[in-house]
Amino acid sequence: MKMFSVDDASLEKVKDWIASHDKTHIRAEQRVRYAGAIGGEYTWCFTPTSLGDVCKVKCSCGETLDVTDYENW
Repeated sequence: MKMFSVDDASLEKVKDWIASHDKTHIRAEQRVRYAGAIGGEYTWCFTPTSLGDVCKVKCSCGETLDVTDYENW
């Protein structure tokens, strides 16, 4: 079974991006972002290649953050 992971630096980058990105989707009267009954506002996409794994985080609005560690390929 193939397991995917991200390093701590990439995880912090995603957390910072989500925190700033959510601000554009939250109205003033909301405390948290609502994205439906089961969530799903962010999708983690891992694509294995012969060089390494591509890791992207996609928002339900369509914006995508690429956190692939291309330097270690």
